[in-house]
Amino acid sequence: MSLSPALAEITLFVTVPVTLLRRFHAMMRDRETEPCWHADMMDIPGLLKHGVSFHLSGERKDYGTIRPKRTQQTSETEGRHRRQRPRRKGIGMKLSQALSPSHMTVLIVGGGIGGLATALALQRQGIRSLVFERTQQFREVGSGLVLAGNAVKALDKLGLADVLQTIAAPLLFSRLRSWRGEVLMEIPMLEAMRRFRASAVAVHRAELHAALMQALEKESIHMNMQGVSFEQDEKGVRVWFASGEEVQADVLVGADGLHSLVRSQLVGATKPRYAGYTAWRGVTFFSRNQREEQTTFETWGAGKRFGFIPLSQGRVCWFAVATALEGEHEEETREKRKVLDLVSSCHEPAQAVVEATEASAILRTDIYDRPPLSSWSQGCVTLVGDAAHPMTPNLGQGACQAIEDAFILAESLKSAPTIASALQRYETRRIKRANILVQRSRRLGQIAHWEHPWLVNMRDTLLRMTPRRVLLKQIEWVVDNQI
Repeated sequence: MSLSPALAEITLFVTVPVTLLRRFHAMMRDRETEPCWHADMMDIPGLLKHGVSFHLSGERKDYGTIRPKRTQQTSETEGRHRRQRPRRKGIGMKLSQALSPSHMTVLIVGGGIGGLATALALQRQGIRSLVFERTQQFREVGSGLVLAGNAVKALDKLGLADVLQTIAAPLLFSRLRSWRGEVLMEIPMLEAMRRFRASAVAVHRAELHAALMQALEKESIHMNMQGVSFEQDEKGVRVWFASGEEVQADVLVGADGLHSLVRSQLVGATKPRYAGYTAWRGVTFFSRNQREEQTTFETWGAGKRFGFIPLSQGRVCWFAVATALEGEHEEETREKRKVLDLVSSCHEPAQAVVEATEASAILRTDIYDRPPLSSWSQGCVTLVGDAAHPMTPNLGQGACQAIEDAFILAESLKSAPTIASALQRYETRRIKRANILVQRSRRLGQIAHWEHPWLVNMRDTLLRMTPRRVLLKQIEWVVDNQI
């Protein structure tokens, strides 16, 4: 599920008389409404205020400091054993010691887009990194995603400009439509591209992941390594894995996603926050004319959405979203039928593109995020991507923000005088922007899933009234990321 970020974000900046909306809010506040509504979904004044395979057998490799396997114990006994064990000398430099990037080792837990982008950014800065991924091998899963100009600029600087031209499809037009097909808003993407020198592209997630993998040194990626805990001191950080191995490094980066183990130990374990809706996604071959090959759109109805993203090689990615209870999943053929029923009254090509998709190729995912953190770094440990700031996909900025994290973290480690100051500089540059996007993305999802006819009509009317200058201003904010 991914929407052109400019198209999504401007809905939060619709300029209308505040008094009119407040009166409407007061009128509807105590009224019985559909069960899908939540109290905070009606906070219209608030919306306006914020802007409407790694194996150690065989030859020994230099991974930093590697400890021998321990005997298998229960987690309680293992934790007690680790606390009682005398500290061992490591290779880490002190947090206050002057940085020497060429002698630094950064351990990255998680081999998704955020983790690999971080490793590549560090590699470009001459900093050694090790990526530990829990799965035995990467599978070609996922769907399409939109890379806005901020991510494209970062990937260009990471040396992937030529690769993107091969695997990505350029997006020149972007529209927001009503469920009947009326164009509510058209994003001036060509004008934005000329003005801000940043283009948007669509790419299959698996192909972007593969491109990042190919750009990395092979010895830096280690599979089948499930992290279980870490411990840090003034000399660095030690990470223990389910296999019994222990690895020491100077910096630990948690890039292990929504259910991050590193985050849990760093700031405490909490449950992700369900957004109140679920998404189906698919990729299929679908014929389009030349203009449609460069046009993405999203359609909003009453408590439901449909989106269409053209990919390279004659493929398209689509997504459908609906208000639903958490965990309501069924077998593949029933999921496809459920999507077809959902889009039965939607304008074309919604039904046709879903029909063209094999049932086994349709993924269903409940949508989650987490409340923003006030800090995501401690000592020599920090977070990137969904481990740091998981957000709903409504702005199409999840992967883009992970790529921004990667670039700025590597730049900070290269230029700051100490590890502590480097991680503080990284957090200072990133946390406010990322947290704003987490909040805006959640609010956008609430607006998109209004169900009451009065609210839907008001929303659609306001979208039609949005000035062109507001659209361009919001595109500029997304693209202007100090990269």
